[in-house]
Amino acid sequence: MRHRVTHPFFFAVICSFALIAPPLASAATIEVSIQNTAFVQQDITIHVGDTVHWTNTEDLFHTVTAGNPCSANGMFNSGALGNGDDFSFTFNNVGVVNYFCAFHCISGMTGSITVNEAPTPVQPTTPAATLNQNFPNPFNPTTSIEYVLRVRAQVAVAIYDAQGALVVRMDQGLRDAGTFRAEWNGRDAKGKSVGSGVYFYRLEGIVGAVTRKMVLLK
Repeated sequence: MRHRVTHPFFFAVICSFALIAPPLASAATIEVSIQNTAFVQQDITIHVGDTVHWTNTEDLFHTVTAGNPCSANGMFNSGALGNGDDFSFTFNNVGVVNYFCAFHCISGMTGSITVNEAPTPVQPTTPAATLNQNFPNPFNPTTSIEYVLRVRAQVAVAIYDAQGALVVRMDQGLRDAGTFRAEWNGRDAKGKSVGSGVYFYRLEGIVGAVTRKMVLLK
């Protein structure tokens, strides 16, 4: 018997036919230290939205000033940084940004930052179908198996015993997207009542189908 329903079981444990996508890409912070009258790392590559954080680790005063050596362009300027002072800037545009220390630009204390487009976020994959835990479970003699289709598909609900032998295949047919419920009465394909034990049910016809376990107790 098959019923179309509008709401999933409240207690259903959802099992998807798709892998969960990795987390979306997020902005990073890149550390640059100022030591031995140099920027370390001197030349770096980042993405739009990333932040560069400079820290002065020596006793000399330094600046982090955007522009070509000794020629500031006004994009950013840390002002004088003493030992332990730091400065951060977030880059929101693609391009190459040169910078220098205003106190030591003549001696070649410079750095550059190449800013690339941020990686395209990986969009989560919507599962084609969801198979819910049967209810009741354990059961005797009848249980309901609910599944959700997000695409039109030819499907069937198959029941297997603990040895992997097919017991019965039911609820077969072409289904539109929607939520469905199949009921198993604890009988095999010939209508014979099966014994107590562990059984497995599977929604077939969808790539990556998931199998769930249920228990018949008499």
